[in-house]
Amino acid sequence: MSGSRFAEGWARPPRAASGQRLAELEEALATAPLFADVPKRHLRSLARVTRVSTHPVNAEIVREGTEGQTLYVIMEGSARVVKGRRRLARLGPGDFFGELAIFDGEPRTASVIAEEPVQCVKLEGADFRKLLLREPRLGLAIMTGLARRLRAS
Repeated sequence: MSGSRFAEGWARPPRAASGQRLAELEEALATAPLFADVPKRHLRSLARVTRVSTHPVNAEIVREGTEGQTLYVIMEGSARVVKGRRRLARLGPGDFFGELAIFDGEPRTASVIAEEPVQCVKLEGADFRKLLLREPRLGLAIMTGLARRLRAS
């Protein structure tokens, strides 16, 4: 993805040097409906513990049946969700997956495969749980988003 705003590979946002990068990660998180009720200051806290991952065409971002500990928010590109051989959905910027994995670590219920080069904000479950202990209101806002998602499905 030439001309992309984000570095290739994995990168933690710099602590002090790049307020712009942190703002970009916040913006990417804010596009996900899961974080719709999360106040800006909590989005910034979330952004500080995320990483950016890149995935080439046809890369399996997550595999059905494997243990999950990570939530992803797509920043650029598109991916398909597959369960067995059945295609369930197409995901693009602002879509997220793995939200259950950051809570329970259970096996993935589907695979997500890049249809074009994909960049994701990646949030590890352990980092997320530590943040929730420090900022419990963040947990309440996210639970509200999850409840809305479950109700809509």
